[in-house]
Amino acid sequence: MSLETLDTHSPSKPVVAVAQVATPGDVVEPRSLSAVEEHGPLPAEDVDTILYEMTDPLNRYYRYPVAKGMLPLFMRLPFTPNQITAFHACLGLTAGVLIARGTPRDLVVAFFLAEARMIFDCLDGVVARAKKLGSPMGRTIDEMGDMVGYVGMQIGTLVHIHRHYPDESLVFMLAAGMLVPGWMAMTYDYYKRTFTSFLKGTNDGPAEELVRRSAKRAREGGGGIVVRFALMFEWLQATLLTPFALPQLVERIRKETAVPGAGVTDPELEAAARGVRRRAKSPGFRRLLRFTSIVTGDNAITFFNFGLLTFSLAKVEKTMIVAGFVTFVVVALTCAAWVKKGTSDDAA
Repeated sequence: MSLETLDTHSPSKPVVAVAQVATPGDVVEPRSLSAVEEHGPLPAEDVDTILYEMTDPLNRYYRYPVAKGMLPLFMRLPFTPNQITAFHACLGLTAGVLIARGTPRDLVVAFFLAEARMIFDCLDGVVARAKKLGSPMGRTIDEMGDMVGYVGMQIGTLVHIHRHYPDESLVFMLAAGMLVPGWMAMTYDYYKRTFTSFLKGTNDGPAEELVRRSAKRAREGGGGIVVRFALMFEWLQATLLTPFALPQLVERIRKETAVPGAGVTDPELEAAARGVRRRAKSPGFRRLLRFTSIVTGDNAITFFNFGLLTFSLAKVEKTMIVAGFVTFVVVALTCAAWVKKGTSDDAA
């Protein structure tokens, strides 16, 4: 689930994502780092180079190269990124139907459709960047498409398990099969956007986006399904990963609602940002980013996709759930501890 990411529909600014299916954003090839003022914001090129380490291997070496190889063709075609998103959502739904039917041939075809879905999930962001069609709404639509495709595959899996493994608990499979990859994608997305904001000094990380979006909706009301969906994701993300900060977050939203701009800054987050920038080029930070790459929801989905070829979906689903939950907990706690240590060092 490419829930994961630099903005797949916006090359310059990370904005709210919705879990699926987090995709990492467009992969930017690494380059040498420039000299910057100590502990100050880093140039965008340096940030791209540093955060390149967060791209999981299969996306880095397989899916994005394939998507970029398709770019010349799609630059000549009239398709928009959102249309590509709708297409890969349909691929996921079709794969779900085949999984539900469950013959060996159906599962093999479903595997290829599921992998094609993930390649086109990379392609929509590549095309958006190349055609300069990026927008925050496009990002959210992309993540909604990721979710539709993945949920379709999971529903097909539940039907398959009910038919072939009637003794298995469908309630557990449904809850865990949906939640665990979603938690993984939320964690990846949260720290990708947080590190991007901290390194660039742009003050547009997950907390700031939630404050701005919530305050704007409180002042102006309304908001379509995309806005409501984005807010739901952001609140779930904050509740899951920063539960002890929720009271401060609510207070910041109250201030921002009353006076635009008053609730965006937070001294504790600014201290955390300085701590991250101070260690931005350290080997330890590079190791942390590589470690964080394992929590992308795409890794869980990749495991599931290749598991289709084993024709034993109940075992695949349970293994994905257990491994994904352990990965989510370990990565979330490790990243939180690393950021907190930087904040403590800054205060000292």
